[in-house]
Amino acid sequence: MLKDMQRIEDTSVHKAIREAFVNMIIHADYRMDAGVLKIVKFNDGFRFSNPGSLKLPKEQIYKGGESKARNPHMQTMLRMVGFGDNAGSGFPDILKIWSDNGWEIPELMEDTILNQVTLILKYKTDEVGESIFLDAKMSEEDKKTERGLSEDLSEVMTASDYKKVEAIILYLEDNKYVTPQIAEKLTGKSAPTVRRYLKMLVETGYVKVDGSTSNIKYVI
Repeated sequence: MLKDMQRIEDTSVHKAIREAFVNMIIHADYRMDAGVLKIVKFNDGFRFSNPGSLKLPKEQIYKGGESKARNPHMQTMLRMVGFGDNAGSGFPDILKIWSDNGWEIPELMEDTILNQVTLILKYKTDEVGESIFLDAKMSEEDKKTERGLSEDLSEVMTASDYKKVEAIILYLEDNKYVTPQIAEKLTGKSAPTVRRYLKMLVETGYVKVDGSTSNIKYVI
């Protein structure tokens, strides 16, 4: 994966993406059973996720100037082979590059329930909707799946409901199945409301029910 990132054209934008990739590696908590390191590439951006929690307050991370890597030896090793900026400068550099391009402010999120940190980098596409990155285009199958899911869900729920279901979908991408109890924590909704959300996902064919009432789970 590092070699793939190294082959990307060395522009400031691609440098920012490499920095996000390195940050994910050096800040992950590899002792936790809270998912895996994951990069999801969309037509309008990237989502970087890793198990663990933030070592510094979010405000300080956005401000920069300090660094507290969870894996300092790994950080040193990566810097020796040319990956990663000086301590405390990496994330502010990402913010500046995104700001210079007029894109959305990168969103850094910490989920204390799932023990996961996520960074979302969104960029604009051109007038015909093609990604500004040649290697960031979705396959036709992926586009068909995304369109089909969105269209199906839009028929059975409101826009606000979709945003809640989206949290369940993101969880399923990493974990393949979800229980009603986990879905309640993800959405912050009551058990009856969550059952309605899960029923909608079943009706669209996005998930199927597995297990009995006492140990039911919804499998992607």
